[in-house]
Amino acid sequence: MKLNDKGLGTIIGTMFLLLTIALYFSGVIFYTLRVESNMRNLDYGRRSEFLEIKIIEGNSAVKITNKGSYMTTINGLWIIDLENDKHIFEAVNVLISPNQSEILEYTVESTLFYIKVCTLRGNIILSGIVEK
Repeated sequence: MKLNDKGLGTIIGTMFLLLTIALYFSGVIFYTLRVESNMRNLDYGRRSEFLEIKIIEGNSAVKITNKGSYMTTINGLWIIDLENDKHIFEAVNVLISPNQSEILEYTVESTLFYIKVCTLRGNIILSGIVEK
């Protein structure tokens, strides 16, 4: 006597389809969790950046001290001239270790200005208004 096996292919096909869908969604979930973890680590690093800015050497240099627990990369220095309403941008690439300092030199013709320092993680630190 021969068994009727017409429904066996449908069951196997359905199981294969369900397995494929489950694997796809598990991959999407694991990828989302990994990206979320990486973003959380980047945000923590950005919140952990603490920089101190001091104007030194007759207002022609700035001393940047990393007070945070992460290495920080300085990638931009803006000098905002308040007298002439002029912005000067200097691209820099300076890596500062925790509890270390770097001195960046600049030239400004104005007697009233302030400085912005931008980090690679996106933080912008302002100096106070400086008068020569």
